[in-house]
Amino acid sequence: RKLFNVFAAMLLEIVTSLASPLQKLLALVTPTNWILFTVTLGLAIIWHYTKNLRYWQSRGVSGPTPLPFFGTYLVQFFRPMNIVEEERFEKYGPIYGIYDGSEPGLIVGEPSLVAKIIDRKST
Repeated sequence: RKLFNVFAAMLLEIVTSLASPLQKLLALVTPTNWILFTVTLGLAIIWHYTKNLRYWQSRGVSGPTPLPFFGTYLVQFFRPMNIVEEERFEKYGPIYGIYDGSEPGLIVGEPSLVAKIIDRKST
């Protein structure tokens, strides 16, 4: 019983010592701070998913315009992929840039170009 009282006293002392920092922390949680945090987090997420969407444009490679979060694949949910790729091949040529979400990808539509690209990369 005495051991229990000692343990309870120690626990009470720990809880009361934590109460002051916890109260200070809770004082920071105001509606204004929550709004600021939410807006900042939202902007950070948007920046993360849109930072690469000009990758191919900055390198002079043509391609379809990407949408944030979806890239260039949203069209393929509504139409067959082979038809979409054929239209892009006719519109942009044998080499064009696409986006899988925010990740850039390169489509090469002719085997001879693939061989040239691989030879250039290996040297």
